[in-house]
Amino acid sequence: MPPPLLKAYSINDNLTAQCSVDYALMLNGYTIESEDLPDGWRQGSIGSYCDVKSGFAFKSDWWTTEGYKVIKIANIVNNTIDLDSCDCVIAEHALKANNFYVKSGDILIAMTGATTGKIGIVPLTDEPIVVNQRVGKFFLGENPIEKAPFLYSTLLYSRVIRHLQPDGTAGSAQDNLSADNIKDIAIILPENSIIEDFNKRHIPHLKMMMSNWTEIRSLNKMLEVILQTLSSY
Repeated sequence: MPPPLLKAYSINDNLTAQCSVDYALMLNGYTIESEDLPDGWRQGSIGSYCDVKSGFAFKSDWWTTEGYKVIKIANIVNNTIDLDSCDCVIAEHALKANNFYVKSGDILIAMTGATTGKIGIVPLTDEPIVVNQRVGKFFLGENPIEKAPFLYSTLLYSRVIRHLQPDGTAGSAQDNLSADNIKDIAIILPENSIIEDFNKRHIPHLKMMMSNWTEIRSLNKMLEVILQTLSSY
């Protein structure tokens, strides 16, 4: 792998680690079993923080190579979304999924198959994108990046991973999550001001990760062109 790609991946791994460490420090050892939580803290669930729904059921004969990109489970890779391998649908069909458009900063989750529980943040893009069925979209509001850091770190927290991914790894092809399964996962919700501070601290980190994923995308395209050119000699 070329050094620029390695650097971008390494930076993102470090930024994710920073979010995870700070998340654990924020919880300060409190768990859902803790009886004496600080004032303003509560035992809640992922559904207490945001809603999540499975995407739209596009028909298999709608797929095209151009148009509105549709995110499928296979496009969720390395905590982001591989937009270059997406199938597409024409605008007429995309409009049927008006509740499942996504934008940069949205967080998605695989809800079935061998990668059940894997998550991805939509990278920086202006492309029109919608979500296919069995890919869950977390509804974080008009500007999802503002609430994304807390959710991102929650979904990568070891206890939550155990509920999303059997044994902390991707499951079998038969594994399956419903939206209710995800929303019902118990979590500790600190006082609102603490969550807001956490989000503000880590928004720059997530934005840098999204920018790096865009750079990785461009570098991979350049590498593909170079390899194709070399193979033609």
